[in-house]
Amino acid sequence: MTRRMVKSDVFHRTYYSTTGNHASIPEVITVHDMIHEDFPEYFQKPILKKKLDSLRLAAQIICISEYTRGRLLDLTDIDSSKIAVIPHGIEHENLSSVTERPTGGRPYIAYVGTRSGYKNFEVLALAFSELIQIYRDLNLMLVGGGPISVAESDLFDSLQITPNILKIDHAVDTSDLISKAQCVVSTSFAEGFGLVPLESLAQGIPCVVSDIDVNREIWGDSLPTFPANDHIKLAKCIQQLLESDDYWTSVSKKGFAIAQSLSAQRMAESTLDVYKRAAANKTN
Repeated sequence: MTRRMVKSDVFHRTYYSTTGNHASIPEVITVHDMIHEDFPEYFQKPILKKKLDSLRLAAQIICISEYTRGRLLDLTDIDSSKIAVIPHGIEHENLSSVTERPTGGRPYIAYVGTRSGYKNFEVLALAFSELIQIYRDLNLMLVGGGPISVAESDLFDSLQITPNILKIDHAVDTSDLISKAQCVVSTSFAEGFGLVPLESLAQGIPCVVSDIDVNREIWGDSLPTFPANDHIKLAKCIQQLLESDDYWTSVSKKGFAIAQSLSAQRMAESTLDVYKRAAANKTN
């Protein structure tokens, strides 16, 4: 089958590079975060040089939060006038407001995604070891993020929480697992936006988040927060959700309202506007 090449008006890169656009089409690139630059100790290969070359080439740049835009401007000489902030969004048909906490079966807290490095998962393991002194039937469900490492297994054993750890390696429906959790916890030292809270709150399930700039930007004071290294405060945040139906419902409703405003339609329309600005720079 012969593939017909179509001349495009805009070239939107999926990652940082300066190759592959031989037609000199105006480029758009999305910056999801500056975590490689802020936490170089967690990464083997720095990418700032490649990132800078790519960003300088771009006609327009999308940042997924004001926090990410700020870090980009702090760490580079990129022209601020070509940066647009477009937060992530979710399809409205995927919203499923829950008015009451899930019941049936053993209750669990959910943690979704990668657990290493700046994701700061250990603080949740420590908090959970406090919680099961009170709630013996409580489980901690780890969704995705790869197999449990030897170091994690040793940590769970030392904290005596191994029997209460559930691991789902390849979730068929992450949304379903989230929708049955008592709450979801996001522990990161930093995020460019933070999809896990959005996925949780879109299901009407409260999310406890680390007290970092981007969470304050996106969620304001609607969610329970804890200092990123304070496992005792994290345990208390979760305990309050477990013990008070009124508080659980309040967090659910406040978070769901913000999730509703972060629509995929709004994101698509804003991205199209960026494409139009980039295309206006096209030279024949």
